[in-house]
Amino acid sequence: MDPDRTRLIGKELQVELSSAEHSLYFHGTSMLPFLREGDLVIVRPFAWDELRRGDIVTYRDGDKFPIRRVFNKNADRLSLRCDGWGTFGIHARADDILGRAEARFRDGRWITTSDPEWRRATRRAIARAMARAWRRALRYSLWPARRGEW
Repeated sequence: MDPDRTRLIGKELQVELSSAEHSLYFHGTSMLPFLREGDLVIVRPFAWDELRRGDIVTYRDGDKFPIRRVFNKNADRLSLRCDGWGTFGIHARADDILGRAEARFRDGRWITTSDPEWRRATRRAIARAMARAWRRALRYSLWPARRGEW
């Protein structure tokens, strides 16, 4: 078997089998402030019908497995956003979604999706994303007026 394909399968299994003993290391700034460099994340399989706006998922993107927040859900696709990047949005097919984040470890403690801290962060992230979307829609709706075309 191709070594690159083997490595990819190994990474995918690591995501699918994550636990407190085998958690995933988060790196980058895309999900600030909720996830930051060095946080450990547990990702679990899920039923598509259980997935909701605000959930954090990991998905297959070539040979990478990024973590993003669900902004919108269609029959077989998700619109995903980064908490830390204002206008960056991605679409992922249901087949590419590997799991939903269930817990995060930082500063010596785990928090889970049932903890108030997690729920508050989810509400804030969705509210910020909605506000950005409204501002963008308003800006583009006024665009012709700015150029004097009305």
